[in-house]
Amino acid sequence: MSVVIGIQARTSSTRLPGKILMDLGGKPMIERVWDAVWGPFERYILTSKDPSDDDFCRCMQAHNIAHRRGSLANVLSRYTALAKEKRPDVLVRVCGDAPFLDRRWIFRAVDLAEAGPVFVPGALHAGRVEDWLDCEEQCDDDDREHAGARWFEDRGAILDLVPPTYFTVNTMAEMERARALWEKK
Repeated sequence: MSVVIGIQARTSSTRLPGKILMDLGGKPMIERVWDAVWGPFERYILTSKDPSDDDFCRCMQAHNIAHRRGSLANVLSRYTALAKEKRPDVLVRVCGDAPFLDRRWIFRAVDLAEAGPVFVPGALHAGRVEDWLDCEEQCDDDDREHAGARWFEDRGAILDLVPPTYFTVNTMAEMERARALWEKK
């Protein structure tokens, strides 16, 4: 089975600009997310065509990190473009601010995604190419900005895998918390 992981990331985050490039245990946070989702998958960073992401893209090119560029506001279109290009059995969406993501959640989601969309609250969603294209056709603009998360939640199998201690990094306080936790690893 072919599985592609798309990691959405941009430097122009409204809550914490540049967070994906902030240091987390000696590496940029986006690299921590990249490492967290390793496995028998193709991985791509999905960023925007906005000039604010030009330096980020040059950095990825220099480190041979596979990436694609797309709309700044329509994050879903980045995923559907990747789905159309790669035609995987399953495409998984994760966020570039999720350094504590457990890759076992991906394996569980992929196992179910062959039958239809899967939603892991607070962590990821996955589906077949057809699911992603249906989502693109049916969701509203607000959901496009969130890569179709609401669509997947409404139509997908819900996997309750995420512990209450899990968090993504959206503020400086959360970055400091992540750094403190990373030091304990």
